[in-house]
Amino acid sequence: MNLLGLELCDAGILVAGGDPPQLLQIDADSLESPGFALPDKKALITGKAAEQRARLHPRQIMNRFWESLSTDPLETPLPEAGSQAEVACAHLARIWHQARRFGNALVIAVPAGFQRTQLGLILGMSQELEIPVQGFVSLPVAAAAPGPEGLHLHVDVHLHRFEVSVLKAAGRLELQETLRVNETGLEGLYKLWAQAAAKEFVRTTRFDPFHSAETEQELYRRLPPALAALGRQPTAAIDIPAGHSTYSVNLARGVILEAAKPAYDGLLAAVSDARKRGGASDTATAVYVSQRAARLPGILERLGPLTIRRVVELPAGAAALALPGLWRELTAGRQPAGAPFFTSRPWSRPPRSPEVKKTAPVPQPTHLLYRNLAYPLTAEPLTVGKAPPPGGPGLRIAADADGVAPEHCTVRLQGATAVLTDLSTHGTFLNDRRLAGPVELTVGDAIRLGAAADKIVAIACLERNET
Repeated sequence: MNLLGLELCDAGILVAGGDPPQLLQIDADSLESPGFALPDKKALITGKAAEQRARLHPRQIMNRFWESLSTDPLETPLPEAGSQAEVACAHLARIWHQARRFGNALVIAVPAGFQRTQLGLILGMSQELEIPVQGFVSLPVAAAAPGPEGLHLHVDVHLHRFEVSVLKAAGRLELQETLRVNETGLEGLYKLWAQAAAKEFVRTTRFDPFHSAETEQELYRRLPPALAALGRQPTAAIDIPAGHSTYSVNLARGVILEAAKPAYDGLLAAVSDARKRGGASDTATAVYVSQRAARLPGILERLGPLTIRRVVELPAGAAALALPGLWRELTAGRQPAGAPFFTSRPWSRPPRSPEVKKTAPVPQPTHLLYRNLAYPLTAEPLTVGKAPPPGGPGLRIAADADGVAPEHCTVRLQGATAVLTDLSTHGTFLNDRRLAGPVELTVGDAIRLGAAADKIVAIACLERNET
C-alpha cells in the first residue's frame, strides 16, 4: 500500500507522499488547494481557480463548505451540488484526481474542531469517489514533532477562524481541547488588509482598487507576495494596472499590523486562555505555529513576549508529511478495522545510540559560498536573488536565468541552525529537490534557484566573520 497523507485545512489543503514524503502538486502546479468553489456553466470550479475569481463573482463564490460541512441544503442549490458536503466532495474529487498518481490510499489529518458527524461525511465522500481512506488523525497531534513533555499549544489559521489547541505530553501526546477564534481567519484578515491597501492607493494616487471587480481581484492577487516581503522589511511595493495606467503604492508594515491588531489580539487572548486551561498559567512548554499562521506578518513577534519557552514554526504541510510514518506507528503496521480516529500519539524521542554519542559534533553552516565568495550568515535574513533589497544582507545572483526572482529565498541563523526559506513562485531546490517549506541546512548542501545553473553551497568557516 502506497500511503498518502492529506492535511485538511480550508486555507490550503496539502497532500504528501513518497519516500521520504514530499508535498505534492494537487491543484494544477500548486502544492495548496484552498477551499473555494465557484459555479460555472459546465462544472463547479474549485481550489485556486475559484479563489482567483472570487472578487469577480462575490455573490456566487463559496468558501465555507469545509467550515460548515453538513448535508444542510444550500440557500441556492446548484445543478452539481445541493449541500455544503456535495461542494466539499467536488473539491476532494479534484484533489484526489491529481494525488492518486502518487499513492493508492489516504490518511487524513482533520482540524481539531471536527466531530464524528463530519468524519462520517468525509467517509461517505471517499466511498463515492472510491478513495481508500484508512483513517483520521487530529491535525495538531499529527503536526507536532516529539520533544519535551508538558503543555504544548498548536496555533493554526483557517479561512474563517484561528484555532488554538491544548496538547498534553506525558508518554503520549493527547489533544485536550481546542479554542476557536471565529470570523478572524485568513479571509477576514485579507479583507482588512485589502481595505488598508485601498486606502493607501486612494490617499497617494486617488485610484481606488475597489472601483471595479477586476482591479479588486488584482489587489487580492498581489497582496500575498507583498505580505511575504513585509515579514522581512518595513515596506513593500504593490502595482496595479488599470486601463492604460499602472498605480503604485509602498505599503508600510505598520499599516498592515495596525489593520490586523483586533484579530491578533483575539488570537493572543485565546493563547493565554489555552495556557490557563492547560494548567500552566505562567509557562507553556512550546507553542507550535503552523506555517499558514507563521507567514502572517507580525504573528511570531506577537507570540514571542508571552511566557512561552519555545515558539516553533512548523514546516509547510507538517501534518501531511508526518502522516504516512505516523500511521504505521499508530497501527503497528496492521490494517485496522474501519477508519479509526486518533487524537493522541506516542511522544518520546528515540534514544541515541552509543555510536552517535561518540561521534564528533557536525559543524553547522556559517556561510554561503557563491562564485568563490563566502557570504556570512547571521540572525538577520540573508536575501538571495537577482536584486536583494538595499540596506540588509544580500547575495546577488549574477546569472541571467529564467525563474530567478529579485528576492528568491532567504537564509538566516536560528540559534546555531541555518534555515533556508523559499520566497519564489518558480522554486528553490536543495540538493535538486524542490522545497516545500523552510528547511535546516547542513554543511555541503547545494542550493539552486529556479532554472539557474549556478549553485550556492552551505559551508562552515573557521571564523564566523570571514568573507
